[in-house]
Amino acid sequence: MERTKDYAVFIASHIRYEGQLELLQKAIKSIKNQDYKEGSIDIWLSISFHNCDFKDEFDALNIADDCFKCFIQEHRMYQLEHLKVLNDNSYNDYKYELILFLDDDDEYTTNRITKFNEILKDIYEFDKDIYNQTLVLWEDAKALTENNEVISCYIYWTFGVKQVAFNAFFNMFKQRHLQHHQADMLLKMYLERLLFLNDEAVVENGLYMYNTDNSHSISALKSAVEKKSNSGVYLMTCMNDSKYMKKKFGNKFKSKIDNDLWRVCYEVFHKFKTPVEFFDNLSVIINKKYKNKNIIN
Repeated sequence: MERTKDYAVFIASHIRYEGQLELLQKAIKSIKNQDYKEGSIDIWLSISFHNCDFKDEFDALNIADDCFKCFIQEHRMYQLEHLKVLNDNSYNDYKYELILFLDDDDEYTTNRITKFNEILKDIYEFDKDIYNQTLVLWEDAKALTENNEVISCYIYWTFGVKQVAFNAFFNMFKQRHLQHHQADMLLKMYLERLLFLNDEAVVENGLYMYNTDNSHSISALKSAVEKKSNSGVYLMTCMNDSKYMKKKFGNKFKSKIDNDLWRVCYEVFHKFKTPVEFFDNLSVIINKKYKNKNIIN
């Protein structure tokens, strides 16, 4: 596989508070100010609005003009729904070296994409087979809260992923699986699993700049830790949609699952190559581990 040297940055945004559009403008500007010169950088935006006033403001600011592609949604969409729109509209017609992500209130340093490109270039020149097998790069980005608390933000925004792997993720799930405020944890776990296969695919930190002055952003970062203890519930709802799980347990799961179960979910996920394998095997493990604890009825 030859390198394309072109990059895409995907932004998923739901505008819900005053000042958010100005932050989005700054985020986009940080991409347009990249010092990367070897290829193109295309900005893909999928956006929805809490009300018509925000939509009017968006139009007045001409934000869409700064994007390579902009998809305006008529109703609220969750992050993975937005990302699926961008994947579906880009996968067949555009070829990128890597897809990167940016939250709508964060920014890149000017050399972020250059650094990602340097890693891929080095891998490619060292061994083309290793390059073809390297599906993700990850930056261990950290955020400092107002209490000087450092949070290592292992969130999908700090990853770069090859198109084939990103498209494969969406082929694993049905649309209803994406319509959940914790659905982004599935993508995070998927990318973590791909990273686990490639130890060399780690980029230096400090390139992704979290907006820690934004109270909405700080709340999101702190809730990411809380999500880790709650997402077992969401994983179970996904498994609950499978034919195997319906046959095995009659679609009867308790809605509350303890932290220990989430730990098991997290550990087991990394043993399998795809989410499908994960869900198939995890269902058996959960049945053995928890049937006596009355978590599965």
